[in-house]
Amino acid sequence: MSQSHSFLDNQTHRAISTDQSSPTSSNPKSTFSPTHSSPPSPPSPKIQTPTSSSSTVSRVEKRKLNTLAARRYRQKRVDQMSSLEAALKEVERERDALKVRVAKLEGETDILKSLLSKKD
Repeated sequence: MSQSHSFLDNQTHRAISTDQSSPTSSNPKSTFSPTHSSPPSPPSPKIQTPTSSSSTVSRVEKRKLNTLAARRYRQKRVDQMSSLEAALKEVERERDALKVRVAKLEGETDILKSLLSKKD
């Protein structure tokens, strides 16, 4: 929930910064809002040089690879949690079965003790 909240704050900040920038400004991100504590970001590489398309492609590819790696990591975590939950349920079943067995054995020892005490 905090991620979506900060995302909305960032969008609102960008919209306010864009509205406050002068029409002659070529980069609306260069305006600085007093409510935002970080310094303004430098202009994007696409605006700086015409040969930046290869670096943009590289960044896009890196972003895709990072997204896929993050997805694999999250799926691995989900799979591990599922595996641990299944193991936990199995151990709980085993524990419950052992509790029943202990109760039966305790009952049996009580009966045997009472039989021994009646013989004496």
